[in-house]
Amino acid sequence: MTLLGLVNRVRQECQVSGIQNLTTVQGATGQTLDFVNWINAAWQDIQETKSDWNFMRANFTFNTNTSTPTQSYSPTDAGINATFCNWKKDSCRIYSVTLGLPNEMILPWITYDEFRNLWIYGAQRTNYQRPVMFTTDPGKNFLLGGIPDISGYSVNGEYFTLPIVLSADTDTPTMPTQYHMLIVYRAMEHYGMAEAAPEVLSRGQRESTKMLARLTIDQLPVLGFGLPLA
Repeated sequence: MTLLGLVNRVRQECQVSGIQNLTTVQGATGQTLDFVNWINAAWQDIQETKSDWNFMRANFTFNTNTSTPTQSYSPTDAGINATFCNWKKDSCRIYSVTLGLPNEMILPWITYDEFRNLWIYGAQRTNYQRPVMFTTDPGKNFLLGGIPDISGYSVNGEYFTLPIVLSADTDTPTMPTQYHMLIVYRAMEHYGMAEAAPEVLSRGQRESTKMLARLTIDQLPVLGFGLPLA
């Protein structure tokens, strides 16, 4: 459903009197604006409920600096601007630009403290080579270890996006369409509390609990077994 469709559906579920099918929510005022805000509050809350929703994953690729050996790369350096939230740490690969994709290897992540003691220490500060691991620092920069030499490497992987806000009539939530009613049910909770409508609040809570459980099964990573310890 689009933002306009969500507003109309919430109004229908809450049995709001007046025009049942709005044609736009642009420039909305009064109760219509309340519904837009309740929907965005519901959508924001859903996006922030988990830090690793599949529907909030996106791809990135960047090449290392071939002019000066550079260890740290910001999200902007990776071509990610306002949408960036966090790196997906188990998704990264690297290959030599000269050798191409057959040279691609997994790029494992280690904690920043481990990385700092291993790669930002003594002679390693000027050890230029093919990177074999990475970390993310407290500022969410992407650090390669060792420092990539100027022959050039391509790094690719995934990141998690920031929560998005629905503003245009045609804006559509990024989660699968079969779960869009979760936004409706959560918005009903806001309506029920604001308008002292306990029956609407109760139904919204009951249905959103069930649908969030389904979304969680469908859109969170599947748990698996780790690598053997020895």
